[in-house]
Amino acid sequence: MSKYEVNDQCIGCGMCVGLCPDVFEMGEDSYQAHAKDVDTEDPAAEEAQRSCPVGAIQKKIIYPCKLSFTKAAFFDGNEKNAENSAQTMLWNPTAKNTTR
Repeated sequence: MSKYEVNDQCIGCGMCVGLCPDVFEMGEDSYQAHAKDVDTEDPAAEEAQRSCPVGAIQKKIIYPCKLSFTKAAFFDGNEKNAENSAQTMLWNPTAKNTTR
């Protein structure tokens, strides 16, 4: 999915609103266009981006992902250290045992 953003270079010509009113609208308090907060794959939105005379429209691609967090523990043979190391681990690719 994609979202669109209109930066402050917009000159308010309304081309994007005319081409894709489902995604773009004119601001009420300014003379600039704004992108609605919608996910879209509408080809008209891409056409509006290409048609912007000042290049004020950016397409932001949204990659769906699923994150999961787990606790990690290091055991070096010492029970006390094992108890302490069961805390949440900070990811550090160069460290062997970094606890918070």
